Parts: sequence; structure tokens; C-alpha cells
Amino acid sequence: MPAIALILGLVGVAIGVLGALFVQQYVRRNRVEAADRSAARILNEADRRQKELLREAKQEAVQTRR
Repeated sequence: MPAIALILGLVGVAIGVLGALFVQQYVRRNRVEAADRSAARILNEADRRQKELLREAKQEAVQTRR
């Protein structure tokens, strides 16, 4: 009987460790994906702002020439 309990205990520990590893990997992947989305959003906003500033500078240059 004690051998069975020991084996079941070890199996339980192994399942717990594997479960924890899967959860850790899932959380890590979600954090990386969230960081990627945030970086893409920041880059898109910077690109939009750059185009806006360039358009404003061109308009100002045209008005200055007049």
C-alpha cells in the first residue's frame, strides 16, 4: 500500500509541475503578444503623427512662399 501511495504522490507532483509549466508558458506568450500589440500601436501612432507633421510643414512652406 505505501508503494502505491508513493507512486501516486510522485505522479501527482509530476502533473502539478507540468501544469505549472504550461500555465507559465501561456502567461508568458500572452505578455509577449500584448507587448507586440502595444509596440505596433505605438509605431502606427508615430507614423501617423509623422505624416501629419510633414503635411503641416508642406502647407506652411506653401503659405510662406506666397
